[in-house]
Amino acid sequence: NVDINSFEVLAPYWAKDKNHIYLGSQLQANLDIHSFQILGDGYAKDAANVFFLDQQLDVKDAASFELLTGGWAKDQYQLYYESQVFEGSDPSEFRALGDYYFADAKQVYFYHRHY
Repeated sequence: NVDINSFEVLAPYWAKDKNHIYLGSQLQANLDIHSFQILGDGYAKDAANVFFLDQQLDVKDAASFELLTGGWAKDQYQLYYESQVFEGSDPSEFRALGDYYFADAKQVYFYHRHY
């Protein structure tokens, strides 16, 4: 079912043709080809779904999901580090402190661990 003439590799794990998105060798029928985008640092999304590499993330708001820095991302409700969700975090106050330290209004993070 792949349209070989329009097939292109987008990023590791991801490809598309004029009709579909593919994750590895699997057709992703539930993804919207028109809103699908590679965000970078392993993240990809469409209007309703967010992925880190080949793992679908349980995000609260895919529409507001955006890439930050150092592997971090956010939606309007919480922070994400790669495939890890930080429930109760404050994405509006997220900032880099330097040397792999980050913070929001409630916690300090080193890489993806919080204090």
